[in-house]
Amino acid sequence: STPPSHGGNAGSNPAGVTKPEAGPSGPASVVVRQAVSASWTTLRRFTSSMDDSPGVTPTTRKTRLSALAASFIGLAVVIGVFIVGLVITATPQWSAAEVKVVAAVGAAHNPLLDALCRLVDALFGPFGAPVLGIALLAWALLVTRTWQGAVRAGLLLAVPWVVAEAMKYVVERPRPEPSALTHLIVPDPFTYSYPSGHTAFAAAFVCALMLSFTSRRARGTAALVGGALVLVVGWSRVYLGVHYPTDVLAAMLVVVAVALPLSAVLTRVGPLRAPAGARVAA
Repeated sequence: STPPSHGGNAGSNPAGVTKPEAGPSGPASVVVRQAVSASWTTLRRFTSSMDDSPGVTPTTRKTRLSALAASFIGLAVVIGVFIVGLVITATPQWSAAEVKVVAAVGAAHNPLLDALCRLVDALFGPFGAPVLGIALLAWALLVTRTWQGAVRAGLLLAVPWVVAEAMKYVVERPRPEPSALTHLIVPDPFTYSYPSGHTAFAAAFVCALMLSFTSRRARGTAALVGGALVLVVGWSRVYLGVHYPTDVLAAMLVVVAVALPLSAVLTRVGPLRAPAGARVAA
């Protein structure tokens, strides 16, 4: 189906592009059953490897179980966010209430905030995001001095963002209704709304950066500074009138729910373990 136009100034919507009816593209139960089936298959494979053979030590078994637990908690969060998205999309009253919040945030505009939000829009959008991704890979390669560190950082950036983007095209939530907004300063997006792609990329970038460190102090600093950055990006999406607050929250939850278990698997089970060189001076 054709993604909905955000709408805005008169004549900004190309001919032939219409906003579809809100609602999922298929039965939610089918998607949920497939996710549960895949999870059960993964559980069986994981537990079958945890036997009493000489090659499996108690420490190895414990780390595998820890990674498995993190994976299933993350999966539960992703499924929960997905189901909430379907419910929101199927409930027009919800979006009607949220658009009032979007309008209130956007009504407080001024030239300085407009410029800041335009910058954020460009930096974490289709043109700026690839540059940031390449910069992250170069930084990881420089700091860890291993190709594994760069690949690991790339996976921690790409996988959570791809999951969030895929969810957007399944949930199919339309953008905030432009007729309810008074201040539109960016081009009309022609993609769906839930979850926010800009916020998801910013959160994935911060997670990849933070999880590339091994020292707790460096991770804590990255989490604080990066968390503030993600909040600014999320706020800017609501300010610009292109996302609802729940779109932003969903993006944050999905990315964290995918990035942390993925890091646990790569660190404790997979071959791309957290590189020892990724430290900063205490």
